[in-house]
Amino acid sequence: MLRFDRIEHLLSPEELYAKVVVQVGVGSGGASVNDHLTMSGVRKWALYDPDYYDEVNLVKHPRGRAQIG
Repeated sequence: MLRFDRIEHLLSPEELYAKVVVQVGVGSGGASVNDHLTMSGVRKWALYDPDYYDEVNLVKHPRGRAQIG
């Protein structure tokens, strides 16, 4: 079970768990937003990004080489 004790006064992770978040753009900025929302309790996503993760993105993207493609 995940613990959200430190953020429950800011938002309700239980409510976020049931929501679907639509995110357009999962590049270097969007990936960080995705990470933080996931840490806040979001578990269901609809992700849209016409680009794909390639070696040229390694410098600025929070993902690693294993996620290329």
